[in-house]
Amino acid sequence: MKKGKKRGLLYRSLLVFILLAGLVVAVQPGAYAKSVPYWEKFDINSFTGKRSTVSTQSRTVPNNAYWSYTTTDKISSGWNYNRYITLLHYYDSSTKKYYH
Repeated sequence: MKKGKKRGLLYRSLLVFILLAGLVVAVQPGAYAKSVPYWEKFDINSFTGKRSTVSTQSRTVPNNAYWSYTTTDKISSGWNYNRYITLLHYYDSSTKKYYH
């Protein structure tokens, strides 16, 4: 009977350890990531020069990634506007990886 209690305690403590390890693995990616601006589409009116934001999007990068550089390209135009997209590029120095 005493041996059965020890075995039950061992199984319970093993189960608790596995559940805690699973919790740490499941929570970890979100804890080490951040949401940053990724791109912005905007129009510039040909007559007034006024800038109007059309849409934006964010993305998730590692917590130690930082802004590296920005690119802006013309993607379309109309009779009274030009539409551009601005992309923000991030760099993680620990993994030597760019996020485009």
